[in-house]
Amino acid sequence: MIDILLAAYNGEKYLQELLDSLKEQTYSDWKLIVIDDCSEDDTVNILNRFSREAGVQVELIRNRTRERSGKNNFIRLLRRSGSEYFMFCDQDDVWLPDKIEKTLKLMKKTESENNGKRIIPALVHTDLQVVDEKLIPIRDSFFGYSGLRKDFSLKYLLCQNTITGCTLMGNAALRRVFCEKKPDPDMLNMHDEWLGLIAACFGRIAFLDEATILYRQHGNNTVGAADAGSLKYQLQRLKVFREMKKSNMDHVTEAAYFLELYGPHIHNRKNRKLLQRFARAETASAMYYRKTCVFLGILKYPLKRAFMQILLAQK
Repeated sequence: MIDILLAAYNGEKYLQELLDSLKEQTYSDWKLIVIDDCSEDDTVNILNRFSREAGVQVELIRNRTRERSGKNNFIRLLRRSGSEYFMFCDQDDVWLPDKIEKTLKLMKKTESENNGKRIIPALVHTDLQVVDEKLIPIRDSFFGYSGLRKDFSLKYLLCQNTITGCTLMGNAALRRVFCEKKPDPDMLNMHDEWLGLIAACFGRIAFLDEATILYRQHGNNTVGAADAGSLKYQLQRLKVFREMKKSNMDHVTEAAYFLELYGPHIHNRKNRKLLQRFARAETASAMYYRKTCVFLGILKYPLKRAFMQILLAQK
C-alpha cells in the first residue's frame, strides 16, 4: 500500500484534474490522505465527491485554523502515514498514468541493492515536465529548465536541494528516521530537502531520469520552476541579494540542526566530517564559509550560482 499525501488549500481550479490523474494510475493499491488548510472554496466538496464516485479511499483532515505552510502540513501528513511507502502530491499538478508504477519499480530495485540486509531508508524521485496553466508544454525537463545538476550526493544537497517533493517516493524506513527525532519544522528549509539529507546519510537516493508529472506553472505557485537562463530571471535575482545571503546561511543552520539530531548515528565517517565542517560555518567567519565550500566542493550549480554563493557569503 502507498499513502499519497496531499496538502490542499483553495484548490478548486486545478484539483479535479489532479484527482482524475490519480484515478487513471496503472497502479491502484494506494490511498489518499489530505490535509485541507481551511479552504474557502469548493475544495472539500471536490474531495468528498471524488471519494464517493471514484471509490477511492480518502482520509480528509481539516485544519481548525490556517497553518499557512505547505511544509508544515506535509510534515503532519508524513507523521500520519503508516503504509509501506508514501508519496507527496501537489494540488495543481497532473500525474502521468504510470507515475506510481515506474517510481515503485525503481524503489523496489533500490531497496534490493542492500544485499538482503535490513531495509534502509530509500528515496526515489523523478524529473518533471514543466507546463503552463493550461498544461501546454514549456520544457520537457525541469532539471534542464531550472539549470540543475542531476547530483544527489550529500555535499550537493547541503547547498542546493535537487529533490522535488511532488515526485518523491519514500519507504517506511525513511519515514521512521524522520519521525523518530520529531524535527522542529521551523528548522527545516523544506520537508523534501530534509528527507534527502536523511537518505543521503543513512540510505540510498535513486533518480528516474524521465518526467512522471506535469508541473504546472501559474501565478499562485508557492514554489515553482524558473528559467535560470533567462534575462528576466537574472534581473530578478539581482533584486534579492539579501534573500540569497539568507539562503546560504539557512542551509548551514539546517546542516547544524541535522548534525545535532542525527550526528551520533552517522557511522559514515566521511559524511559526518562533511557535516561537521560545513555546520561550523554557522559560528565562523564568512571567509571560513567560502574556503570550506570551495575545498569540500559544497557548491551550487551552474558556475554562476556557485559564484554568487561564494560572493554573498555572510556571517
